[in-house]
Amino acid sequence: MRRAVVGVAEDLNPGAFAFVMATSAVSTLLAEGGATAGSAILLWIAIVGYVVLWVGYLWRMAYRWQRFRAELAVPSAFAFLTVVAASEVLAARLGLDQHYGAAITLTAIGAAGWLVLGYGVPLFLICSGHTLPLRRVNGTWLIWALATQSLAVATADLAQSSEPSA
Repeated sequence: MRRAVVGVAEDLNPGAFAFVMATSAVSTLLAEGGATAGSAILLWIAIVGYVVLWVGYLWRMAYRWQRFRAELAVPSAFAFLTVVAASEVLAARLGLDQHYGAAITLTAIGAAGWLVLGYGVPLFLICSGHTLPLRRVNGTWLIWALATQSLAVATADLAQSSEPSA
């Protein structure tokens, strides 16, 4: 059993957090549409998924650092920005239920990830001497825009919720 868990963590896709992002988004849509039971179920699935994926990523960083670092050094490393998008979409969903402490924490995690990955990955690629022909650019680069948009939405939602009511 332990070997199977280690194998899953070792092979964890850099874009695995897309699952949490999508589940949180559907939960938000259901909540806004009044389907509270379905929304709550998906919210809990997203929360558990978020925690489990973080455990896997942290394990990889601690025990398979060279492999993890190698995945950050390729153009498809932008898939790691799903961590940002998942954090922000989950934050927006939790903010909808007025769980502001959790929403602020997730927004801060997402913002830190956005700064590190959004600037760090391109700088790492440039500084490591990668030449990047356009044919190597792929769809994972669109996650950069998605992560930025999700950060803006979560931050705006939190700012709106903290405004005094008139």
